[in-house]
Amino acid sequence: MRYSRNLSDSDDIFDPHIDLMLKQFEYIENNFPELYACIDLEKVIATVSLFHRDSARTADFEATQQGGRGELYTYAQKNLSVRQVGITQLFRMIAPEQDLRKFSKKYTVLDALGGDGTLTRSLLNVLSSNTQPSILTSDISAYMVSAARAHGLPAIRQMVQSLVLKDNCLDASIVAYGSHHIPVNQRLQACQETFRVLKPGGHIVFHDFENASPVTMWFANVVHPYSSTGHNFPHFTSEELRSYLEGAAFEDVKVEYIYDPFILSAKSSQEAIYMLGEYLLNMYGLVKLADTYPGQDQRMLAYTLADKCFRYNYPDLGLPTSFGAAQIRIFHDHKDWFVEMPRVALVGTGVKPVHK
Repeated sequence: MRYSRNLSDSDDIFDPHIDLMLKQFEYIENNFPELYACIDLEKVIATVSLFHRDSARTADFEATQQGGRGELYTYAQKNLSVRQVGITQLFRMIAPEQDLRKFSKKYTVLDALGGDGTLTRSLLNVLSSNTQPSILTSDISAYMVSAARAHGLPAIRQMVQSLVLKDNCLDASIVAYGSHHIPVNQRLQACQETFRVLKPGGHIVFHDFENASPVTMWFANVVHPYSSTGHNFPHFTSEELRSYLEGAAFEDVKVEYIYDPFILSAKSSQEAIYMLGEYLLNMYGLVKLADTYPGQDQRMLAYTLADKCFRYNYPDLGLPTSFGAAQIRIFHDHKDWFVEMPRVALVGTGVKPVHK
């Protein structure tokens, strides 16, 4: 770690962001050497000015005292089973031969928009720690990176548009659950950066939600007006997503829908409704609902708003009606009740070509 300490000790380039990142790197070096080998310390300095320049845009998932909603978001992520269906599909898409059982510690993955490490922690519900790939969680939010590290995960602060990683070092990358936060004029660059850090034959999975879908209606009509931070970010079309992946030189590009619901279990049907409502309040930081609708049960209000938004006509999307629930449903299975809120995600995949 001599080189990185020299960077930190230099009066000319000292910066608290660099100091924080170097501490993160030291933790990774000591505990996850296969991931530490991917970090390019010379790229650290260049990212600092990017964080300063984009500080307003990074505030969404910072702590409340920084104007963000990070505490509410991380509270929601304590229940790792809620998003298990979609997350498992994303990992399957990058797994060797699309078989989760063929992962190993030697298989390195970047969770590029990783937040507090929800994807990595969720995978532990499916695979034991001994059979998981080595996953580097990264995020633009310092609060999220700290939260991921609190779970013992290797995590660094970086922007997917300007990765502090070496060329040709990773087996796969997942860019998911926040891709719409990337400015439109930087989305191709994000894919190009991902291409750069992947090994030949490496896989990318790029996940977001389609323009004019129930999810984007939810963001526009509920999250933007009622969250503490707002949410005015353009999502994607399938053509746009394909153009970014192909423009970054990925091959075997496919763009498809996956079913990515929220599912919660409860002891009664009413409890299921309340649990989904509370999850939505925290997940999206809907703190302004209480001011707008004083005296109303905020859980029930969030549930009702979601029920209006999340309705799908699968044939209109060219999908079978069996693709997933068409609207929020509550059902009983043995001793427990479940609530399922449908979401359809748009996912692009590609492979970095192997040049002979």
